[in-house]
Amino acid sequence: YLTIFGNYYRRWFKWKKYNVTGKISVKLSKWTALSPDPTREDGNNKLREEAAKKGANAVIFVRYSGPKITLTSWSVLEVNGEAVRFEE
Repeated sequence: YLTIFGNYYRRWFKWKKYNVTGKISVKLSKWTALSPDPTREDGNNKLREEAAKKGANAVIFVRYSGPKITLTSWSVLEVNGEAVRFEE
């Protein structure tokens, strides 16, 4: 299970050794007015999937943008973070 850490833990990361495997960005959309809005939990799940593909065991410095309305969808939630592998 991959762990999601927000900016609150920034000081803790100074003392923990890790390797950055890459930056991750996911975009979740609501295509119709009747579809459910994308949630932060949905964004976290997509981040976990993308981080697992990169071989990471955590995502740090997670940032959320939205939800906002665009020309092509009713609601868009953008989630960004860094996939890392903590050393044991």
